[in-house]
Amino acid sequence: MTAKKPKLDALINHNVELRRELSLLNSKAKDLEEQIKENDTDIREIMEIQGLTHLKTETAAISLTPRRYTNVTDWEEFWKYAHAEKAGYLVHRRISQKAMEELLDSGVEVPGVSVFEGAEFKLKPL
Repeated sequence: MTAKKPKLDALINHNVELRRELSLLNSKAKDLEEQIKENDTDIREIMEIQGLTHLKTETAAISLTPRRYTNVTDWEEFWKYAHAEKAGYLVHRRISQKAMEELLDSGVEVPGVSVFEGAEFKLKPL
């Protein structure tokens, strides 16, 4: 595609308009998410006070199910256990891009990792 200046200018202007619209929608979505969170808390509190674990209305079915949540409080101990038990399945298989870039920039080759080059597209509305 040949990039003619008027066409490119129009595309950039349209992109900026879309980003502004998205920003407004994201702001609205953030407000709605906060309202939903508060409403969820209110519903949960009332259900707990009334001893309900399941509830069905004309518009929704709600259940409160006991669940166990975990949080690592001592990463050193956790990693010792995970390594000793070969329990890599306990963590997500994702690496830190920033940490990897720092290693690669310092000349370290990390086994089992492939590196490829790309171009990051950024557009900042003015």
